[in-house]
Amino acid sequence: MENCSPNLIDKLRNKRCAIYGISGSTKQILNRLSEEGIFVTGLLDGFRQEGSVFKHRIITLDETVENSISTIIIVARLVSQKIIFNRIKNFCRNNNVEIIDTYGRDLFHFYSSNTVEEKNNYIELLIQFVIWLTSNLSKKDYRYVLFISRDGYMVKKIYDILRKELYIHLPESVYFLSSRAVCAISASNNRENIEYFSNFAFDGSPEQLLSSRFMLEDECIKTFTQADYEDEFDFIMAHCEKIIEKSNIYRQNYIGYVMNNFPDILSQKNEVAIFDLISTGTCQMCLQEILGRKLDGYYAAKLDEDYAKKKSLNIKSMINDAELSVLEHYFVLELLTKDTEPSLLYFNDSKTPVYKEDSIPPTLKAKIKTLQKNILRCIEASLDKSSTNLEHLAKDVQNIMDADYLEFIRELAVHGTITDEFSNRNVKVI
Repeated sequence: MENCSPNLIDKLRNKRCAIYGISGSTKQILNRLSEEGIFVTGLLDGFRQEGSVFKHRIITLDETVENSISTIIIVARLVSQKIIFNRIKNFCRNNNVEIIDTYGRDLFHFYSSNTVEEKNNYIELLIQFVIWLTSNLSKKDYRYVLFISRDGYMVKKIYDILRKELYIHLPESVYFLSSRAVCAISASNNRENIEYFSNFAFDGSPEQLLSSRFMLEDECIKTFTQADYEDEFDFIMAHCEKIIEKSNIYRQNYIGYVMNNFPDILSQKNEVAIFDLISTGTCQMCLQEILGRKLDGYYAAKLDEDYAKKKSLNIKSMINDAELSVLEHYFVLELLTKDTEPSLLYFNDSKTPVYKEDSIPPTLKAKIKTLQKNILRCIEASLDKSSTNLEHLAKDVQNIMDADYLEFIRELAVHGTITDEFSNRNVKVI
């Protein structure tokens, strides 16, 4: 294996580690680590708990503690990495086991048979999802469907075209400003939620996390020392009182935004649906708490997370767990669907949004805007307004837009590094 971060190699020396994942990439990584004299104690897998693979024993999470393993490396495709991380993060924190997730990082080079030209064409999938969404919503009696910014941008645009031209009994669409950042700070008005959001991946110091995720000013942040705090998590939780004070302010500002713009959403008389692209349900869970009402979720794909509040959410998704491989390059789908404006941070005392500095390169932003505009024009031109049969619409639009999409993919290959603001991490799209 050619590309393995020297910093990662140094980090793993003299540590007992395990790998979560038993794919072909795992074999390459095992060989590379062996060349560096780093021994992997065992492998973990979500479906197998015994036996051996690549001459390494499969172990359980409990056995990682029994074997004094201090580090687990997650080796899986992007969507699966997030599922695995959510599955094991609480266990690992409680047992002082570090997780190295390769999400968005160039720690290992994963070989792929796909060339740039062979990447999934997500235009067809995008349109298929909107058709699936309209079909499901037409069977219910919702007053509104909330399309969460920024991922809901193109889905709402296509939904509005279909609603106007074909469906008269679909709920009114609302482009609803939200993000993991504003949800996290607005919902962190209790210790449980602060603990939950502290466990999300973040590249940076605990002081930076308190400033970035919980909006604390420098003068409110203590100094982290090993002598005073058991670990970084203990240090973060020592700021609970200050975080709750901040959260209450931002929570009221967020509610003020809703009251000023969409007061009917707060009424329990109105049934409300919410759209998300690919999610474990973080925004839906937080918005239910902030708005004090139930929301029904409709997702392109729902990622499972072993968290009681999320398990109780009412969510329906088009793509099930067995079909997640279609989302191998889901950052491409995300860029295709999202608004190119910056990510929302919070609402200020005037109940107006405050955004983070833009992270999409200008040339890529221009390419996304052009592609989105052309997709919408193509849908309107291809739509048979005399029929509600949409069977061929997605494929027809994809075929017409294929050359434009390929140009977009080639642009991603050159300028396709974006910033995940919530985890403070640069992410390679393809």
